[in-house]
Amino acid sequence: PPNTTSILQPMDQGILRQLKVIYKSRLMLDLVADDDKSIIQAWKDYNIRDAIFNIASAWDNIKPENHQKAWRKLMPGNEIIDFDGFKPLGKENKEAEDMLKRFLQDQKNTE
Repeated sequence: PPNTTSILQPMDQGILRQLKVIYKSRLMLDLVADDDKSIIQAWKDYNIRDAIFNIASAWDNIKPENHQKAWRKLMPGNEIIDFDGFKPLGKENKEAEDMLKRFLQDQKNTE
């Protein structure tokens, strides 16, 4: 339905919001950083390359806790301890974990 993306997609609720906040604050700092330029001139000199670097920097500064909060909304009741490995905990995840293992094994066998 229209206007429900942020409700239905956990990444929109936390991670993208945090990314935008960090990006905008870095953008404002860049615009006022050079005392020799006016803000208008700094804005005119701002280009796609600068934007990409600011986005990458903002992404690098999002804390793992923000990722975990977003995933908790997607999978309530599951704590992600090893975010790099996504090791699920609890009995309710055993079936999903077994299904994933079978899928990966099938993929390996078809190659």
